[in-house]
Order: sequence, then C-alpha cells, then structure tokens
Amino acid sequence: MSKLVMKPMFVMGLKEKSDLHIATEAVVGIINGVAEIPGLYSQRRFFEYNKGSLLEIGDILADYNMLIPSPKEVTSVGKIRKTRTRFWQPYTRFAFNSLKQFSDITDKDLASVTFQLSEEVSRLLYRSDNPTRVIHNKLQYYFKKYFNGQAKGVLSIERSTERVMTNVINNRGQIIPVACQLHVHMLIAGNNSELKRFCGKCPGERGIKNLCSPENNAVLIKSYYKRKTLDYTIGSREYKTVDCPIDAGAADYMTKEFDRPIVPGKRNFSFFGIESSVKAKWERAFLLQQRLLSLIDDVRYQLKSEVDRVSVLFSVIKVLEKPS
Repeated sequence: MSKLVMKPMFVMGLKEKSDLHIATEAVVGIINGVAEIPGLYSQRRFFEYNKGSLLEIGDILADYNMLIPSPKEVTSVGKIRKTRTRFWQPYTRFAFNSLKQFSDITDKDLASVTFQLSEEVSRLLYRSDNPTRVIHNKLQYYFKKYFNGQAKGVLSIERSTERVMTNVINNRGQIIPVACQLHVHMLIAGNNSELKRFCGKCPGERGIKNLCSPENNAVLIKSYYKRKTLDYTIGSREYKTVDCPIDAGAADYMTKEFDRPIVPGKRNFSFFGIESSVKAKWERAFLLQQRLLSLIDDVRYQLKSEVDRVSVLFSVIKVLEKPS
C-alpha cells in the first residue's frame, strides 16, 4: 500500500486552515502508522509544529488510544496519559490554543506566571468550599486594575511540598495536622507593561505580590524559555541555545495535580475570559475527530487500490469542511 503524504500547499486557502491542516495530517498519521512518523511526540516537533499552536487533532489521533473525549461527556478532570513522562488534558490544551490565537491577533505576549501564595492565603483556601473560586475572585481586582478587566488566561493551584504548615483547618472545620502551602500556575496574555505591573515587577507596583510569601522570587514570569538545538551552520554539529515562545508544554505542566483536588470534588483550575472559546475549540476538534474516524477505513481502501493520493486527500478535506 502506498503512503499518503500531505503537503501544506494542499490545504492553503481553506476555511479554518489550522484545524484542517492538523486534521488532514492526523489522517496521514493513522493510515501510515505512528512508527512511520518519527518524532511526532518529540519535544522539538511538538514545539515547532504550526508555530507552537495546539495539535488539536494530529497530536491525539496519531495514537489510536489518544482520542479527544466529548466535552459533553467528561465528568472527571484527571490527567490523561500521553507518554511515560508527560500528560495532556483537554481543558488546558484548548485554553492554550485560545490564548495563542488571541495573542497572535492582538500582538500580546503569552506568559507563564508562577506565584507562591502566602501562608495566610493558603490557609484561607484550605478553609474555603472552593479554593479556585476564592483565588479567582481575589485576582479579579488585579485583572481590573492592570488589564482593564480584559484579562484572558487559565490558572491552576498546586501544593508546595517543601513548604509545610501545621494545624490547618479545612472546609469542614476539621484540623489537618500537616498541610502544604499552595502556589499558582497561570497562562495569561498581555503586553509587557501589563504583565510586569500585574506581577509586581515595576517600581511602586506590588501587584499580586500582595497575595504572596515575602521572598523576592515569590513571583516568576516568563514569555520565553531556553532550549538547546543543533546549530545548522554548514559543517557544524554544535548545539546552540535559543529562546522559544511559551508553548503547549506549559499547558501540560499545569495538569500535574488535576487529580489531587485541594478540596474533594472541586477543580484545581479555572479559566478567565476564554471559557466560550475553549468550549468552541474543544467541540470543533471532537467533531473533526469523529469525521476522521469515519473516513479511515475508506481512505485505507482507496490507497490500497492505488487511487491518486491527491484525490484521496481532497475527499478528506471535503468532508472536514462541511459545516458543523
């Protein structure tokens, strides 16, 4: 059976180019087999593919056991295993895609922010019925002050295992002998000035430091990370360090404690300003996935029959282009 090879030019100019590009490559991945597309899950391929935007379908459909769950049927927010060492979760992946799209359109930075909550605020969250809602409400003041109320992002709460508190009261009024202080991971879009003021990195502005422990490094912000890559200068096999924009790996990282809620039955994460976008992208990706799955057997048969590969590809695209 011949291989189906997709060239980017085949999907140029189509509606929802990104979704269709990803979807058609997913078909290629399934038909040819994961082993024949080496590096699909490699860090470099993941970061550089489609300029860092979410692999909504290609990243998931290429592995038979990695299907996007229906957003209407998801009842658990536990992590979904992707590889031996990494996890992905639809909530944060589609949040990343929404933020990446927004930052590209508005020319804002997409930043990863981590801040260590003070012991006082940590105790307050343990004592509350919904810790994520409490921290979200506290952040609303800073969103209004520094982003004119237009902040967009996603946050998650985690335990700081190296910081231990004693005699913590939980939401039922019971005493927890030992509990960890809490910290927050956040993906947020904003311009450089907004982000620095929000994080208390400008003179005279404390920003979210008011919620944090007193250490100077209680708030960390980055829009880029450093990665080693081969220097492709002719004749060179040396590695060089390059700056890479924040990517979907940051969204994966936020899921570490999704299956360990601070308060049983309550989520450790929250969206702000992107809820409808996340829902729409998830539903669209699930729809494309269902269409792709219905096409696989037919596409395999056509390839085995030596049908022109370009014709096969366009037949796939035609189905994917149908209105939702």
